[in-house]
Amino acid sequence: MMSVKQIGYPESRIILAQAVIYLCASPKSNTAYNAINDALTAVRNGVILEIPDAIRPRGSNYKYPHDFGGWVEQQYLAKPLKFVEYKNSGYEAKMGDWMEKVWKKG
Repeated sequence: MMSVKQIGYPESRIILAQAVIYLCASPKSNTAYNAINDALTAVRNGVILEIPDAIRPRGSNYKYPHDFGGWVEQQYLAKPLKFVEYKNSGYEAKMGDWMEKVWKKG
């Protein structure tokens, strides 16, 4: 919107049209929407887990993923929970493939 304000009308209509076309042509996904709603439902239903010592403040066994190539096999919850279901198209398919690969690697 700053661009629109700086350029003014009628030229700013081109910026707005490009934004609309970009959004209309981009892949759509409700993965994040479904994941956060499923997580919130789990909490409302009493699925509240203890935080493992390794990732609590001053945890002695915590491994900072950025120091290990972006991924560390580490227990973040007392039991595994899965709320994200990746779609099989576009970038989301690549994300799902990457997550599957790193989980198998660990």
